[in-house]
Amino acid sequence: MEDAYVKPKTISIVIPSCLFRLVCFAAYNFAYILYMLSYISQNIYLFLLFVFCCLNATIYFLSYLNQIGKTLGKRTLKLSLSYVVTFLVISLGMQIFNGDFSSYLWVGLFRITLPIVSAFFWINTVKESEQKYFFDLLLLRFILHFLWSNLEHMNWQTLLSMSWSNSYSDFESSLAHDFFILECYFLWKKERKRSFISMIFCMLSMKRLSFVLAPLLFVFDLLPVYFPRFCKRIKFFQQESKKRKVSSLWANLLKIVVIVSPLFMVALYSPAGQDLFYSLFKKDLNVFMSGRVSIYYTLVEAIPYYNGYGSVNHFLSSYVASVFGTYWNAVLHNDYIRIYLETGILGVIAITHSLVELSRKEYWIFVMMVYLMVVAITSHIFNYFSVWVTFYMIVFQLNTEREKVFA
Repeated sequence: MEDAYVKPKTISIVIPSCLFRLVCFAAYNFAYILYMLSYISQNIYLFLLFVFCCLNATIYFLSYLNQIGKTLGKRTLKLSLSYVVTFLVISLGMQIFNGDFSSYLWVGLFRITLPIVSAFFWINTVKESEQKYFFDLLLLRFILHFLWSNLEHMNWQTLLSMSWSNSYSDFESSLAHDFFILECYFLWKKERKRSFISMIFCMLSMKRLSFVLAPLLFVFDLLPVYFPRFCKRIKFFQQESKKRKVSSLWANLLKIVVIVSPLFMVALYSPAGQDLFYSLFKKDLNVFMSGRVSIYYTLVEAIPYYNGYGSVNHFLSSYVASVFGTYWNAVLHNDYIRIYLETGILGVIAITHSLVELSRKEYWIFVMMVYLMVVAITSHIFNYFSVWVTFYMIVFQLNTEREKVFA
């Protein structure tokens, strides 16, 4: 009897239909690493993302002309651009009043608009099943950036020298924000292996808040796995992921806190506020906040006038370089105070409303956005281009998915 024929196993390789655009996106990501390591100008990575955006835009408009498919994310696009338009109108009014028309306004608006427009065309031209490749690529890029930056520090001694209380680590970098955002995204998508990898690198990148939150969120996500009976009693775990939405009460409460924050911080920075802080905690506020108070007073005592979006850091960086020859104090370490000084309370309201409404349809993404807002109040994140490219890709994906569910 002849042996039965056994068909050899074959490995099928699926080539994404968006492969060329994936390569273009990879080029942008690699260029961003080279920029962060001071090998190339930022104009190169901006140009490559612009090319990626134009490719998607061309495909979108060709499909639109041929009436193929439905445009997704129109509400998300309008909501995202609403604060950009608010910044533009207020800034133009200030520049007309001051008689000072400066290019930093247009550079700044371009940098906050490009991630939004790019995400809109991306969500409308890349298949839903292939969008995951772009987030995998982002994770790979952040890991490569981390390893490339820290090759000389990769040893047990460096790991053991990390100090949360002193906020010290040779690995410390803004990559912590990137990894934290991806962890939240992968937790939403139930990709626990990727979220675990993101958590580990987030903690290694050593920013105090993300160092604490990253493992807490990961453990919280595991509760239904190890404590199913307990979790069945909690409403959050009972709801389907696609139907979870942050209530209006929490969303509006967050808006109020964030909108009031620049007024509170300016009051805290005042001499009376510093005295009160010292009397309560016996600590110097400026020392406690790592020089943030002195940076604020360097700005307000020297700047001749505020001239719209982008004017604060443009003036501050030029001033401290020429007077002190320093760069550590070249950026105001509170984004909401900066926006308040550049665009007034209307600008603060516009960006806060936009970010909250964009993120409130899923708890994990809402947590991600709250994290970014806290960082914006205590440091500076709005100028960190990389974060917002990822952020808008996530919120466009989130909101378009919800549109399909509730259509």
